[in-house]
Amino acid sequence: MSSISTDLPPTSQRYKHIPLDKTKKEIRLVQIQPDSDDKTLQLVLKTAILTQRNAEPESENESESEFDPSSHVEPSPQVESSSHVDLEDQDSRNSVEPVGPSEPIAREVDDAGNEFIALSYMWGPETPSHDILIVDSSNTGWISIRQTLLDFLITRRHSATQSPWFWIDQLCINQEDDQEKGHQVNQMSQLYSTATTVEVWLGLGFEGSDEAFDYMNQHIGTKWYDWPKQETSAHSSAFERIANLPYWSRLWIVQEVFLGHNITIRLGDKITSWRTGFEYVAKKSTSGLLHYLYVRSDERFFGYGNWGGTEKE
Repeated sequence: MSSISTDLPPTSQRYKHIPLDKTKKEIRLVQIQPDSDDKTLQLVLKTAILTQRNAEPESENESESEFDPSSHVEPSPQVESSSHVDLEDQDSRNSVEPVGPSEPIAREVDDAGNEFIALSYMWGPETPSHDILIVDSSNTGWISIRQTLLDFLITRRHSATQSPWFWIDQLCINQEDDQEKGHQVNQMSQLYSTATTVEVWLGLGFEGSDEAFDYMNQHIGTKWYDWPKQETSAHSSAFERIANLPYWSRLWIVQEVFLGHNITIRLGDKITSWRTGFEYVAKKSTSGLLHYLYVRSDERFFGYGNWGGTEKE
């Protein structure tokens, strides 16, 4: 496996994704290098085989159409592009020429299992963009990402001594290859249901958000209506702001969160589990989507699956 690079290439050396084998359920995974600094953030990339999680009984009310992969593509040009497929003008982005199929390709595929965290987040504005360094078994180069993802990578690098493997759409899908985008989007249901954790990134923290998350975590195992009313009221404004962050207004989160077997919510440096107190936040949402999602997760929780547990860092 490639390791951190000490000799940085020129920024003109752009990263080139090695094509995935479309006859197999191949995906890419990335790992943040803890020794890199915030100015030259470096990630290792590998190719892995997407394995099937142990089969679970399907709810009679579930249908494949409910989790149609097309839900990851938002057709309205006024609304942010899909969480997974960048549909904006490709000329406005740094062009990365894919490696042609006739070229010799050095490939290393990890088929020994692939425990990974699938990231669910908003892409955010196209500008400002930032370059990070990607290293794999055969090539090294820079790739541009948006501010929201950069904030997550820096936060995550600081939060754990050993970084897990992540599936992150901006990095793990070649956004310049329409065929690959279609192939990968068709695997979204299996990808999110296979991930060991679906991590929701709400963005950087704000005044009062750390205390609100600490308060939720202090009351794990206690229903929100049994929380001390005076103490809960002290965090009311933070809870309301968390509940109405832009992330909760995007329809594609229904598929990503609902399919997850273990869901964590991260805001800045703080993290909590979906099922350990977030119900109160859901009830503070004005959009209704967050509350709907929580109600549906209750239906699944009492029917089958494991929605409990807290990620260990």
